[in-house]
Amino acid sequence: MRYLRGRSSAAVDFIEPYVLEDPDFPKDEFVARVKDALSNAPETTFVSLAFDDEGEYENEQDRLMAFVIATAQPERDFVFISQAWAREGLEGTEVQDRLMFKLCLWTENIEKTELRAETVRNPKALLRRWGFETISTVVGLKVADVETRAIKHSIFVKDTEHERLSDEERPDADNDRCEDRQDEQPDVGPAELGGGV
Repeated sequence: MRYLRGRSSAAVDFIEPYVLEDPDFPKDEFVARVKDALSNAPETTFVSLAFDDEGEYENEQDRLMAFVIATAQPERDFVFISQAWAREGLEGTEVQDRLMFKLCLWTENIEKTELRAETVRNPKALLRRWGFETISTVVGLKVADVETRAIKHSIFVKDTEHERLSDEERPDADNDRCEDRQDEQPDVGPAELGGGV
């Protein structure tokens, strides 16, 4: 196995067919950002590839066995693994271990102290094999789902409660009265609040 450090956009072109799809981040945009980083800020971008240099292959691209792409930001003390891929059957093997070791060396060389990654797959392999620790949990919520639930649940419940309550019993009855009395509210500006304009 041969390991190469990708230092140009040609390396990214080579691995592009194997870059993982992300529904929230188009593949072509990701590839363009990595190429841009290698061209304009190579000290912040790590690309390493593993090749089989012994087998017979129809084309050179088929020799690619695994790769890792990671980035560092000056204001952070960690390196973020953006993508890691290994050919089927090579997951959890020495090939990945060597790529991880090379990434760790680079991370130390640029004076960062930690590796981080986000995965949509089960992270147990990362935790078990290399000793990653869960430091946070990323959760997602589709805004459309919230709007749908609000319409179906909260707003519906409030509206049905209001239909059953008299105007005086409604929880927002005081709010209605406050809105009616806005002209009675004193004018308060920035000077009265201790601020300036």
